[in-house]
Amino acid sequence: ALNGLIFKNKKGKGFSFVDIDKTNLFIGKDAKSLVKLSVKDEYLLYISSQNNDSLKVYREKNNKKNKVFNWEINEQTLRVYYDSENYRFVERNSQNSFQSQSSEKIFVSNKTEKIDFYNSSGDLTRSVKIK
Repeated sequence: ALNGLIFKNKKGKGFSFVDIDKTNLFIGKDAKSLVKLSVKDEYLLYISSQNNDSLKVYREKNNKKNKVFNWEINEQTLRVYYDSENYRFVERNSQNSFQSQSSEKIFVSNKTEKIDFYNSSGDLTRSVKIK
């Protein structure tokens, strides 16, 4: 009944629904996990595990406009700003779960204005202006 919906784990605080208009990704079967991998800093692959089925691999389209950044060793979260009112938080994947197989790379679109990086205490470690 819920096939094709994406829910994001909120680290022990339940799950939030991610609208397909934001992801442009539809997984039509009973997917159990989704990881993101970078290939030579050129494009992203999304790999979905299926319940009692094979892995499904999706390649991101129109990714030539992406910019690629790396986490520094002490950084745990970041905030991506698109303008003064619109931003999103990104949390670094834990290194002791299935999700730790995801890429350590940070891909942002050409609509990004700035990225602020934070350590585990919430202190700003660096700010990168893109536009």
